[in-house]
Formats: sequence, C-alpha cells, structure tokens
Amino acid sequence: MAFAATLVLLGTAACTSAPADPEGSASALTPDVEILSTPDNVILGGFPIDAEGIDTVKQGEIVKVDTIASSWLTDPEKSPAEYFAEYGIEEDEVLDDMTAFWETLDEHPNYGPHTVTGPINIEGAEPGDTLMVEILGVETRTDFGMNYTGSDSGVFSESFGGYREGDEPLDIPVTSADSFSHVSPGVGQHLIRTGEATEGFNKGEDVAFVNDETEVPLAEFFGVMAVKPAEGQYVGFYPGAPDWETGVQNSIPPGPFGGNLDTRDYVVGSTLYLPVNQEGAGFFVGDGHAVQGDGEVSGTALEQSLTGTFRFTVLKGRESAGPSGEDAENFLIHGIDHDVDRAMKFAVANTVEFLKRTKGMTTAEAYSLASLSTSYSVSEAVDATMVVTGHVPKSLWAETGKAEQNATAKRALTATSTLTVPEKS
Repeated sequence: MAFAATLVLLGTAACTSAPADPEGSASALTPDVEILSTPDNVILGGFPIDAEGIDTVKQGEIVKVDTIASSWLTDPEKSPAEYFAEYGIEEDEVLDDMTAFWETLDEHPNYGPHTVTGPINIEGAEPGDTLMVEILGVETRTDFGMNYTGSDSGVFSESFGGYREGDEPLDIPVTSADSFSHVSPGVGQHLIRTGEATEGFNKGEDVAFVNDETEVPLAEFFGVMAVKPAEGQYVGFYPGAPDWETGVQNSIPPGPFGGNLDTRDYVVGSTLYLPVNQEGAGFFVGDGHAVQGDGEVSGTALEQSLTGTFRFTVLKGRESAGPSGEDAENFLIHGIDHDVDRAMKFAVANTVEFLKRTKGMTTAEAYSLASLSTSYSVSEAVDATMVVTGHVPKSLWAETGKAEQNATAKRALTATSTLTVPEKS
C-alpha cells in the first residue's frame, strides 16, 4: 500500500490528549450530544464520501454514540429475534434498534459487513487538519456477544497471507462459509455471555463467560473508527485491487482513513488521531468488541453492540498521512500493509520518524532507540490488510514516566509544536 511507505505521522502522535474525566466511564459523563443507532444513522459496511452528516458536533462536546453489532443482521430471511432464539436468547434481550435496522435492510446499500454509525461531522474540520478522538467511555449494550470459528477461518483461510498449498485446516467440522452464513451454533458460531464475575479471581470485574471454568476480563473497544477517505483513496483486498464498483470504501481493509484497525489498545482513556480528508471529517464508528486478543486470529473478536463516548478536537494545520494514537503509557505508531512483514517495516519506519521529530535524534539514534524501547504487536492479521502497532513508552520523555500537557498548552498547539513533557525540577 503506497501510503504506508510515506506515513510519517506529521504532528499527530506528538500531541498528548487531556485525560478522560476522573470518573473514567461513559455512565459518569453527561453528554452534550447523543447519537442513536437508528436505521437512518447506520451505514452497512462502508465509508461513503458523499454521505450527509447525521449530526454536526462542536469541538470539546461530549458525544455519546450508540452502535449495533452486524454479524447477524444481513440475512433478510431471519430476524435478529429468530436468529438469537437458536442460542437461547429471549426476544426482549434483542436491541430494538437492531430489529429496526433489519426491518429496513433492503433500504441500505451493502458495501461490506460492518454496521457503522455515522458520518458525524466535527465543526471546523477541514482537509489538512488532524482529528483528535478522545475515547472517554465504552459500554456494552447487551450481555452477550458472538465469535466465529471455522476450519478455514481467520489465519487458517486460504486467502490469508501465510497460507501455503498443502496446509492442513483446523479440525473443526464447519467451514468459514458455514460460520458466516449463520449455521452451526457452538461450532462455527459461539454465543458468549458477558457480565460481572461474582466469585473467583475476577470477582467484581466484567468478564466474558467462555465456559464454567474460563472467564476472560472485558476490554471493550471499537474495531472500526474512521473518517471519510480522500478522493480516489481506495484500499482493496490485495495489492493493486481496482476501486470498488460502488465507489465507496469497503469497511474490511483498514487504511490511511483508519477504519477496521481492530487495535485493542483503543480502550477508555486512549486517543486516536486521524487525518481529515473531507470537510467536517465525517467520523464513523462501529464493529464493537467486548474483548479481543492481538491478531483477532479467528477472524472476529467478541462481537457486541457498544455505546461509545467521545470528545473531538480539530488540530488545525497538523497534517497526518494515517492513523496514530496514544494511551496512558505509550504512543501508538501503526504500520499497515497487505503483507505483515511490510506492515512491520512501515511501523518501525514511522517510529523512527516520530522519535527523530520529537526527540531531535538522528536517524541512526532513533533506529537504535526504537530497537531498545519499542514493542511491536500484530493488532490484526485477518482483514485483507494487516496492522502492526508500535508501543513507544512515554517514560522515554520524563523521569516520572508520564508525558503531560496542561489545558493552556493543549489549546496552543500549532503545526510545528512538539511533545510537551514535565520540566525537571
């Protein structure tokens, strides 16, 4: 992917965001704007450049956004209630907006598999700016989610870059086609309840109840956070793939617009930076995950409907070529490509550029520091393009181990400002 080779994170990850509100959860915040996942507010599987904004929000407003999980909403012959009944879910447990979307399915162009809420416009956002997205809260809307498996799903698919002729599939009696056509409960599809653990090691924590003896602590995040792509900026399932016939970017491959990053670091308290390509930015969010390991190796996480609470800031004149971010401990530097080795190379190259700019290092010094300090993980390996994330520790900037920035300094950001850290006493 051509953009990855030139991605230098111009002035994006160098800005530290203000911390989330002290309460630390969406329920503790009073939203200025609430956006519901009604049929009119949801797009199926893509990021249309010409879609009208469903709302325009001001910078600094607290914006609460509902989303709906999509994997069981695309069969016109089976309603969500009928589908979930096969797993023991009662009709009153199914979200009303899920049913409403299904009832209007024939009115929605199908660009891809994800239901995304948007686009949301941010006042003042213009091409050449960077959109700072602070993730203030993420909450589950149901107490169950779905995960998919098949003998040839995820990294065992023949379309996976690591596949070689003669590789043995997994010993699972269904294929990925069976899984995604909504058959084979408990084998190709796994409904997993979520909720608070009442005993044991995870007592008092929200977990996924995989079975009677296995719980996975939840770490909710959105697999898809995107802005409208630039004109002519399409990412396909393979190098050199032609533009989509619809003219709309499919939601599966991530790219310079963000999209299906499936990066589990973007939980509450983290910040994502995205380039603004169109007037208003046009922010999309969806693909809710209650929990996921790095790689998303089976092809899906625990897919679950979520509500997110965000705060948007437009960084004027801070041009960026692709997504980057930060959490409490690390700056998050991404590399994206169809080939995971190339994605790793681009993530390292972007780390080197970031360290040169923010620490005044030579290329050789920055490359050395990256090797000593930065951990790289495969955030996702199964969405046509792969995401490698470098975790650059903030402890490199201050003896306290924290990179901080006060409100005054945050408002004074310019295109040439650099990382602000506490002064040594």
